[in-house]
Amino acid sequence: DRVVREGALSRWTAALMGGPVVLFKDKIDFKMPGAPGFKAHQDQQAGWGRYAPLFVTALVTIDPATVANGCLEMVPGRHREGLIGEEWNPLDETGLALQPVPTDPGDVIFFDSFAPHASKPNFTDAKRRILYLTYNLASAGDHRAQYYAEKHAAFPPDIERDASTRYVFRV
Repeated sequence: DRVVREGALSRWTAALMGGPVVLFKDKIDFKMPGAPGFKAHQDQQAGWGRYAPLFVTALVTIDPATVANGCLEMVPGRHREGLIGEEWNPLDETGLALQPVPTDPGDVIFFDSFAPHASKPNFTDAKRRILYLTYNLASAGDHRAQYYAEKHAAFPPDIERDASTRYVFRV
């Protein structure tokens, strides 16, 4: 917890954002062999604007991320355009110049919530893990508990799902 909230990653993110930050969300992306990729999107499309106007994510590479195993792909410069897609819908990839960003264990990439990104499937026979830590300025409030409560209500774990309800992870 100290590493994530008080360590170098939060200090670097604070420097990028121009003030103290709080951890908004975290996840480990376990991309197993044959797992699908993620369609192009901006994190801000997922309704995050109701929590804070801007977020910065630190991507921390655990296993080598390659083109073959579905590394992050980004569109340079498009983050400056603000929201380029509709909330809750993947981006139209037509005309998006997605570029793969391979990384090695220990590498860190910072990107903001308006940066269009995607990934391809894992075509290898090995798993690929990446840690994502997303921060917002402390001045915008600490919305971590609210975010996870709302996410849990809308998209509960498989074991807690109602069989008569259709759950769709939209972005």
